[in-house]
Amino acid sequence: MESVKNQNTSFSFQVIVVNDGSTDQTELLLNKYKALPNFIIVNQNNKGLSGARNAGLELAEGKYILFVDSDDILEQNAVEKLIRKALETNADVVAGNYISISFDGKRRFKESQYKEQKVNPRGYLPGHACCGKIYKHELFQNLRFPEGYWFEDSIFAHIVWPLTNNVHTIPDVVYEYRKNPKSITHIAGTRHKSVDSLYITQALLEDQKRFGLKLSKEDLDYFLRMIRLTFLRTRKHDGRIAKCIFVVQCELFKKFDGVESSTDLKMQDALKNRNFKKYMKENALSKL
Repeated sequence: MESVKNQNTSFSFQVIVVNDGSTDQTELLLNKYKALPNFIIVNQNNKGLSGARNAGLELAEGKYILFVDSDDILEQNAVEKLIRKALETNADVVAGNYISISFDGKRRFKESQYKEQKVNPRGYLPGHACCGKIYKHELFQNLRFPEGYWFEDSIFAHIVWPLTNNVHTIPDVVYEYRKNPKSITHIAGTRHKSVDSLYITQALLEDQKRFGLKLSKEDLDYFLRMIRLTFLRTRKHDGRIAKCIFVVQCELFKKFDGVESSTDLKMQDALKNRNFKKYMKENALSKL
């Protein structure tokens, strides 16, 4: 909160803070920000990360949108650097570099290495990380995060990136992700909700169709990566679950009929021929 409040920028910005049904002292801690002229505090029943972001989108008025998760840190000049680049280039999205920090904040881990350039976000920017970037507000005019799922950030690879045509990166570090041992990323493998990795893929492929976005080589490449990632997220479950996931993925693969990609040909063959043994072997060799 302090890193957001103390932004060093010449641009005006609005801050919408969503307290998503916390059961600790969060609501009391947020009281000191209520008097700030550009802060809006929203207290709502728990709707999950997607529900919190959607609540913010309903109230947002700015030309650009920036997401900040509650346990992360926004660099002091992040707003200034991201918006200045966006206005200079009329960008749909501007992404800055980010680093990870340990939960206690004492260790820093180098992550992205973006340069100052125009990029194709598909295959270049992570499809699962919405923070550390600004987006034209109009991208979310008819779009919201899918509620009730884990791994909801997949919306970027499936829908947001295909809707953009002017995306830039800058070399400046703008964001610090905190490695939280209680985050979904760390606990997913032990929870049944990890199967959401499959469900969210299925749902977003349907949403792509609703948006009139034709499936492309980049979509197939991402789908194949998600197959391996879903396996890693769910591998601790009963083997019957792996087989059920495989059956659904084989059906989803049919949606890409006519789309060609030279990526992961062995996995494509396993899906096409419903070869579960080959599917398991290829996933076991995964380097994700």
